Amino acid sequence: MSQKPLPVREVNPYQGHVVQHANRKLMMISMIVIIVIALGAIAIYFGFPHSKYIKENADGTKEVDVVSITDKKAFIDYQGQQYRDEKTGAVTVFDYDGFYKGSGFREHYVDENNKVVMRISQDMKPNDGIIEGFVVEKIDEGKAMIYIFLDDDWKNEIGKTNIFWGASYGREKQFNFTNQVSDGIYMDTVPDDISRLGKDLNTHIGGIIVGDLTRDDDVDKTLIRFI
Repeated sequence: MSQKPLPVREVNPYQGHVVQHANRKLMMISMIVIIVIALGAIAIYFGFPHSKYIKENADGTKEVDVVSITDKKAFIDYQGQQYRDEKTGAVTVFDYDGFYKGSGFREHYVDENNKVVMRISQDMKPNDGIIEGFVVEKIDEGKAMIYIFLDDDWKNEIGKTNIFWGASYGREKQFNFTNQVSDGIYMDTVPDDISRLGKDLNTHIGGIIVGDLTRDDDVDKTLIRFI
């Protein structure tokens, strides 16, 4: 018996090349995805200053990270900003108060309907209808820096805001709302006059005022004061 010839299998000379090309394309796409993820992680870690200045809490509040800003030399309690410099032995406390349209308050202002409309707190919540601001002082090697934080409610309701500071409040600057360090939180800085704090920081003269007042108009204004 004669054997039937085996069927001839046609071979596509380009098939291997196509498969290799597809595999190479898949590898390139995978590499691009990995690079994008890596760049995103780097941007999150290094690109956003709020990693140093703002901590986002589980309840939605944004906490001004006083400990991080001051290199672990300060914290907030019921008295204000407690400052402890173990290297120099300097110990002091910075106090806060504020005014809402000319009416004074310590930590928050409540209107005639028993509603909180303004608050001085390191725990801020933008776009909740409450004007919020906070100030932090950092002192390092004989130099002092003031960090000022305002939220979206402040920006939207108060608008143009001025900063006055120094021993006699002789220095002046308009708050810069372009530096958004976290969603709805804006930060500006000014160098403080270290001489106003006295030897070992034990005497405070003057301070920092942040609000809608001007040199010519300081009646019924909204502001926070850090002394």
